[in-house]
Amino acid sequence: MESDDDFKRRHPIGYAFLVILGLAAFTLPIIAFGVLGYFKNPNAGSWISLLGVFGGIIAGIGLFNLVAIIIKQYLGHLVTILSLLIGGGIMLACYLAL
Repeated sequence: MESDDDFKRRHPIGYAFLVILGLAAFTLPIIAFGVLGYFKNPNAGSWISLLGVFGGIIAGIGLFNLVAIIIKQYLGHLVTILSLLIGGGIMLACYLAL
């Protein structure tokens, strides 16, 4: 994308930092669900755990979208809100079912 290349050209160090921040924002819900789910039920190895990780991926898309605002790659409010609500809802339901 043009805005992505423009930002990368003007801020090479800042762009690298944003890539790392975006990856951290994307993986944070997945890791959080894995850790919290493990502490709640260490023997759970069922499809509920996999579904919770899938919910973490969806929520991670919403968080990554918030980081993308800085480089003008934002996909819109609807994508962010729906990703966070749907992913968070799936993770909550799976956590309660563990």
